[in-house]
Amino acid sequence: MKKTIRLTESDIRRMVMEAMNELDWKTYANAAKKSKERGDRERNYRFRDKTWRQFNKDWELYTC
Repeated sequence: MKKTIRLTESDIRRMVMEAMNELDWKTYANAAKKSKERGDRERNYRFRDKTWRQFNKDWELYTC
């Protein structure tokens, strides 16, 4: 038997935002690299900033 799940747009947005918060620093670094290659400076800066924030957040877990 096949079950159908109905999601609203806000449900999908929430799920995507939760998934984005779970990305590790390497994923953000790759996104920064690709945006730089494409010439999108603003996006590159945002991903690069997020890379360092996530790296520091992940590193704190190991140093405490």
